[in-house]
Amino acid sequence: MTKLTKAQNNGLQELLRRGGVVPSSEWTTGNARHTKKRMIPPFCAELYAENWSAGKTLKGEIGRAYKKLKTDRPKIKLVVACNQLRAARAAING
Repeated sequence: MTKLTKAQNNGLQELLRRGGVVPSSEWTTGNARHTKKRMIPPFCAELYAENWSAGKTLKGEIGRAYKKLKTDRPKIKLVVACNQLRAARAAING
C-alpha cells in the first residue's frame, strides 16, 4: 500500500474525528464567495444522501453516524463518508 501524503492524512484524520460522515457543504475551504470543495480523502466517497441506498452500503459505526446525521438534517443531499474504515485506520497508523 502506498503511503498517504500529508494532506490526505490530515483530511482523513479530520473526517474520522468528526464521526466518519460529514455533510458535503461542510467539507469546504475558504469563506464567503471564495469557497472550494476540499479533496475527498482516500477510502472515502461522496454519496447522495437523498436515497437510502447510501445508508445500506455504510455499515457499523459509520452507518450509525450517517443515520444520526440524516435524522438530524433530513434535507441533506450529499455526504462525504468513509467507506473503508479498517483500511483508513491502518493507513493512518501505518
